[in-house]
Amino acid sequence: MRLAFYILREHFAPFLYSFAILTFLFIIDFLMKLLDSILSKGLDVFVILEMFVLNLAWMLALSIPMSILVACLMAFGRLAGDNEITACRSAGVSPLRLLWPVTLVSSLIMFSLMAFNHWVLPEANHRAAGLKADIARKKPPALITPGTLIKDFDGYRIWVDSINYTNDSLYGVKIYYWERNQPPRYMYSKRASMHFSADARLIFINLVKGENHFVDTKNPDRYIRVQFQNQQLTLTNVDATLYRQDREYRSDREMSVTQMMEVVERARQEQKRLIEENWRFLFGSWITSDSALKKDTTQLPSTYRVEETPWYREYPVGPVRYHTLNANTRDILNGVKSLVSRLESEESEASKFLVEIHKKFSIPVACLVFALVGGSLGMMAKKGGMGMASILCMGPFLIYWVFLLQGEAMADRLLISPWLAMWLPNILVGSISLLLLYRVQGMRK
Repeated sequence: MRLAFYILREHFAPFLYSFAILTFLFIIDFLMKLLDSILSKGLDVFVILEMFVLNLAWMLALSIPMSILVACLMAFGRLAGDNEITACRSAGVSPLRLLWPVTLVSSLIMFSLMAFNHWVLPEANHRAAGLKADIARKKPPALITPGTLIKDFDGYRIWVDSINYTNDSLYGVKIYYWERNQPPRYMYSKRASMHFSADARLIFINLVKGENHFVDTKNPDRYIRVQFQNQQLTLTNVDATLYRQDREYRSDREMSVTQMMEVVERARQEQKRLIEENWRFLFGSWITSDSALKKDTTQLPSTYRVEETPWYREYPVGPVRYHTLNANTRDILNGVKSLVSRLESEESEASKFLVEIHKKFSIPVACLVFALVGGSLGMMAKKGGMGMASILCMGPFLIYWVFLLQGEAMADRLLISPWLAMWLPNILVGSISLLLLYRVQGMRK
């Protein structure tokens, strides 16, 4: 028991150290990607702090498994470097026995992280999305970066020279827009403001002191410039789902496992309904006899009834005959294509949520897998510094995250099953850990 506590004590400081560094790296990446667009734009400091705290949830879910790997590498590397592993071998203590305390604690962390991913993480993601929606509604310019061409609106290109975040005013607004079969138009305004409609589906841009430039459609040689004092431009919000005030909408990363399983079940039921409704029309003429068809098709709409005609028609062309599909066969083939497309759409929806469900469990299981591979690598390295641990952990990290990200992308495209996409990284890294443990166990004293 003393040995177990001693080994766990050796892991405590490296775990905290690596956890702090990895979380700090995630925070820096988050600040660079998102908060640089709102940090200095007049928002209340408590709003920024709330957004930061809510986004800590996904950072913890990722940094904890990686910290276990680094901690095991450092701790067991230090023990091996000081010949303490060799001393334990001489006393009859096998490497597997040295790993069991770490394996036990890693398992406890694994189950705790599963619960965290099920209850805490979805709610934190949902509140973070809601907070971003509130910022966009109450302070729309906070999400605009001046000096960047905005291409989010179909038929429009918008440029803003600068923004005053104190009064939410936009300066130097240039708008290019065009309609079908019409020459492009240009609109310039010295100053403007913007706000959302009550349901957040429309964006209103109020332009002050500007000009409209366009070519006369009846006389292309005539260029027209119209000055105005005030003018309002209405655009359709391209991200209306994000800005729902009630925020009843939840994306896959804002749902618990139970909620996502309900979505998957609805998709499965819809697939079943589509097949039951279409099988007779699509396949009846191929698998039933003529007498059965005469019976069954009387109950179908006239457009779906199977005529007693061959599936092709013959047309003589000189000495050669060629075949063309009759109208009934074309309808069946088009119906098959439509059914397959709808089934694939439902399967894609189910696959997306199944990927997230498996991810909520596969990433916590990585705690146990990383503990085993980190412990075995540390015993073999015989050096426990942070530099050596950083070098050795790169291999398992790359294998795990490359296969995880690529697996998710392939599952979304229905190339592989969701469970394989999310569990394959654990299978690969776990297999490596077993091979390393076998080698460590077989090493001579």
